[in-house]
Amino acid sequence: MHMGPQFAALSARARAAEAMQKEQQEQEEQRLREHQQQQERQQQQQDGEQLQGVQGATQAEEEVIVIKCQFKAGELKLRSKPSKKVHEVLKKFKDVLCLEGKGGLLPQDNSAFRIELDGDRLELETTLEEAGVEDGDSLDVMWR
Repeated sequence: MHMGPQFAALSARARAAEAMQKEQQEQEEQRLREHQQQQERQQQQQDGEQLQGVQGATQAEEEVIVIKCQFKAGELKLRSKPSKKVHEVLKKFKDVLCLEGKGGLLPQDNSAFRIELDGDRLELETTLEEAGVEDGDSLDVMWR
């Protein structure tokens, strides 16, 4: 049996359409697999967050306290965790003053600073908690 050129062209178009349909089906299957993987990752993340939540419930969440840093030119309120060391609060103090354009004359060396709570000098390596700093306390910040 002899196939004419019209039949060959029709057959080629049919094969092309079939190939395109197969490619679309494969793409759809790939999208479905990716969607399922994304859902699995989200579920794993939620499971992990729930586990962290359970673990966090057994440990008290660390609060954030507000400290008033009083200095010659005014007062600056900073938020910090009690576990932060005094030198970390000092760095934050200097950074905020610089952002406000008031830090131009601040010494770079932390040893030039003196930080006091109720007249008692705080050591730079002491945590706020160890120093007895509580929410709303005022720290006197002085430098030479």
